[in-house]
Amino acid sequence: MAAPATGGATPAPVKVLVVGQINGRLDLLAPRVAAVHAQHGPFDVVLAVGGLFSVNPAENQPIEAFIAGEKKCRWTCEAALTGLSSRS
Repeated sequence: MAAPATGGATPAPVKVLVVGQINGRLDLLAPRVAAVHAQHGPFDVVLAVGGLFSVNPAENQPIEAFIAGEKKCRWTCEAALTGLSSRS
């Protein structure tokens, strides 16, 4: 199968940050991702692999606050798209 034509320009590689189990602690994930992003970014996408929720319901309270809309994530689609467009 032939590679798609790019008009002679080589596309920028996509930087992916992969994080392990969150276990309901989205409140701890956001500042950690921000720190890694500042030191080694920018990243185009963050993938969370492993357990998103904890088996202990009490440990899921931080992520449930985001799901309920009580807390907002600082990252937006607009910011992500702006980051991608600035890399091209």
